[in-house]
Amino acid sequence: MTRSKILAFACGTALLTGLLFFGSAAVEPTDACAGNCQFDWWTVPEWGHASSCAAAENSCYSNAYSAASAECASINKGLCQVGTFTPSACYWGGGKWNVDCYLDYKCDGGPEFPF
Repeated sequence: MTRSKILAFACGTALLTGLLFFGSAAVEPTDACAGNCQFDWWTVPEWGHASSCAAAENSCYSNAYSAASAECASINKGLCQVGTFTPSACYWGGGKWNVDCYLDYKCDGGPEFPF
């Protein structure tokens, strides 16, 4: 009886290890296109304004995403990956709520990306 428990434990441990190894590799979002993206993160600053702070933050993200896409397109590359989105505190100005923000991004290119 003890031998079968040890064998069952060993098989279960091996199965769990395999699932963790291969399962985490399949869903890791940050490395999904790492082989096709440039090495370094670039940062684009933007701002957004709207009638609420949440809408201003959404506007800022949308503007930053569009700017990052345009930056990649200007060097004939596509937007490969977006990273950290950093919004500022919301503030009132010009009759609307405003948010300044930064968005990290990578363009297509991989290791041969010309800097």
